[in-house]
Amino acid sequence: LIRFPSSSSPQPPLPSAKMPVSEMVATQQEMDDARLPLHFRDYCAHKLIPLNECRRATLFMPWKCEHERHVYEKCNYLEYKKRVEALAAQEKAESSVKRF
Repeated sequence: LIRFPSSSSPQPPLPSAKMPVSEMVATQQEMDDARLPLHFRDYCAHKLIPLNECRRATLFMPWKCEHERHVYEKCNYLEYKKRVEALAAQEKAESSVKRF
């Protein structure tokens, strides 16, 4: 059952207000020691470091390190969803400002 909000109901808070703010878990030194390229040094770098270590230990065999890869890809997906929601909230705020 899908319920659509009535026009008289108050608007929900912006998605960024209810979403936790991402924090860097891996330090700069850890990323340097793991030799992560700059374009991989994001909020999921702490998940990529053990994945790359596993890959090197197993000679990059694709059926190995599946759990680590899944954890890293899920982290990237959740970060992507946060960025999409933040962009949607920003566009909604800008469109409401333009109306008046």
